[in-house]
Amino acid sequence: MTESKIDVFIPTYNRAHFLTQALDCLCDQGLPRGKYVVVISDNCSEDDTPAVVEEYRDRLEIVYHRNEKNIGGRANWDIAMGLSESPYFVWLPDDDLLAPGQLGRALSVLETHDNAVLFATMAVLQQWPGHPDSLLHGQFLKADAQTSYSEPYVWDRTEWLALALVTTPLSLIGSVFQRSAFDRCELWRRYQMWADRSFLAEMALYGDVVSLPWIGGYYRTGEHQTNHQQSEIYGYEFDLVTQDILALCKEWNLPVIEFWADQLRRSTYPQKEKYSVMLKRTLPPAAYQELKEVLPPEMRGTGRLERWGVPESIADLLRTVRHPVRMREWKRSPLRW
Repeated sequence: MTESKIDVFIPTYNRAHFLTQALDCLCDQGLPRGKYVVVISDNCSEDDTPAVVEEYRDRLEIVYHRNEKNIGGRANWDIAMGLSESPYFVWLPDDDLLAPGQLGRALSVLETHDNAVLFATMAVLQQWPGHPDSLLHGQFLKADAQTSYSEPYVWDRTEWLALALVTTPLSLIGSVFQRSAFDRCELWRRYQMWADRSFLAEMALYGDVVSLPWIGGYYRTGEHQTNHQQSEIYGYEFDLVTQDILALCKEWNLPVIEFWADQLRRSTYPQKEKYSVMLKRTLPPAAYQELKEVLPPEMRGTGRLERWGVPESIADLLRTVRHPVRMREWKRSPLRW
């Protein structure tokens, strides 16, 4: 354990059937056993979780802690974080999966890129393997047809924060954090549901974010999810995180509004339409107005529906319904209410 480079933190509660699959995926990570530790904090599960953990001790380096009672999800994350202190870590909810070899690829990139503090990855969102509504989460805003599929993609800081304004940038699942940089992040403790969006954004202030354009993880969707169950309670946090990110960008002199204006100028028409809907739905009115003011005059006009007298809110919804992918995004958005 003294040679460990990466901790994989798994807080769990009554998910033995999912935990088995999570531990299975960790047996094939392209690293020797001693290079990573699986840290499991059990929130006093009432199922077969302890037995599942024991089944994997001969294949994985495991630190297992069991709380005497259920102390809640956020406190259980904190317990897990305190059980091991390798220089890098991954957060892996007990129902999600890492792609094979993900830790080995991530560590290779992080250790050869001097200023890297976060290896961020794309993930597939799906209820089960091959689900017809599976969705890829993650996009590289400045990528083009010449972008390599094998060389690391190094994010411009403004680009990363601009993406964080409108969505969770890439995915928590499969992303690897430098612990010393993460310890400097402060905003995330304000939030229950959108903490990951906050700290993923803030990591870019303390070093480089690097990625490989491959799938790094699998995010299991469904009614069992804590986020699904709490979306109506904590959905309002999305707006607050946006405001926090805007404040950080102002403090660090990052021109995220100008970035989006440039992104809209050089995007194709379908991309412009998609970005415009995202920005209008997520930016505070003052920030959206600022964006419109820095766009060329020909890009400031209202759409055809608005010119026909349809209110903007109804026009946005109608445009969303026309596009199935965007409709799925709208259904998941806590702002839809």
